[in-house]
Amino acid sequence: MSTTTAAGGASAHASPLFFRQLFDRESCTYTYLLADQDTKEAVLIDPVDIKVGRDLQVIDDLGFKLTHCLNTHVHADHITGSGLIKEQRGTVRSVLGAGAKPAVCDMYLADKDVLRFGRHELQALATAGHTSGCTTFVLNHKSKAFTGDALFIRGCGRTDFQQGSSDQLYDNVHSKVFTLPDSCEVYPGHDYKGQTVSTVGEEKRFNPRLSKSKPEFIQLMANLNLAHPLRLKEALPANMACGYVTEDPHKEMVPVRVAARLRLPNAVVLDLRTNAELAAAPAVCHGVGLDVATPTEAPGAVEAAVQSGQIPDDKFTPLILYCRSGRRSGFGCEKLIELGYSVVVNGGSRANMEVSCKIARETCTRLHPAAI
Repeated sequence: MSTTTAAGGASAHASPLFFRQLFDRESCTYTYLLADQDTKEAVLIDPVDIKVGRDLQVIDDLGFKLTHCLNTHVHADHITGSGLIKEQRGTVRSVLGAGAKPAVCDMYLADKDVLRFGRHELQALATAGHTSGCTTFVLNHKSKAFTGDALFIRGCGRTDFQQGSSDQLYDNVHSKVFTLPDSCEVYPGHDYKGQTVSTVGEEKRFNPRLSKSKPEFIQLMANLNLAHPLRLKEALPANMACGYVTEDPHKEMVPVRVAARLRLPNAVVLDLRTNAELAAAPAVCHGVGLDVATPTEAPGAVEAAVQSGQIPDDKFTPLILYCRSGRRSGFGCEKLIELGYSVVVNGGSRANMEVSCKIARETCTRLHPAAI
């Protein structure tokens, strides 16, 4: 069973490791599949939404069981595949570094936390600078480092948005990545020149940015004058919400997809049925009852619930709404999206929510009683 600890070391008798580097041509993103070949437990690092089918096919073909999707940071150039994978594989947990808060995920890894899969482990190193939440994942005994956008092959990620900092990036790469063994292999989040792997020793010597002095590096990064990523306005909000994009608030979401949102930590369920309806048919799960009689009352009711604190002010709180038929919940969802909430789901009718909660309970590795 995969676990996390504050520190640790892989077993001296570790099972054979399966490792595969996968590529998305559209965003030039690398996705990494790692698995314990004995226990079959597997993890994905930086999955891409449009490549989820490919990734899951490889996992299924090889008989692996995916346990976690890790993202090195909140991406701005593509949408993570974590959300889609969670919809299709109910027990998979999404992971980010703790510095990425308040981005939505199932678990955060603090600096030096360890995530295990089978007899293998990945240690999280907080390497903020490209973004405030960047994390490098280091494999067993410092043999491989998955650096995301903190360190590329002969380059590094930009530092001019998403709370980036050239000063932080330089310090973190030099103190945490460049102190790994020279033989440690470096696997980046992207490459635009067909390169696949480097080593810490190579990058210390030949990286044209990070081999400079700190003042030179900061000056260089301040004058890159790069255009923003093409998908920034689409990708960033989705990735702050585990890869879930805002959908038609008036369309009832199918149960398996609702269940994926119900499994997210801190999810809040809003029951927009009247007290009389509630007495006739009890709530399908614990939540907030708003006693809404008509669709036109729903926007005012959810706004009042925000103002009273019944709905958390945190705009990344997953919110799942339902009523008798799905109409009142649709108008409530529309208002919550207008108020800036990022993960808003129309669970539709009570019958639809009942099925959704059943799926969530059956597939959740750790139940959240407050939600399901």
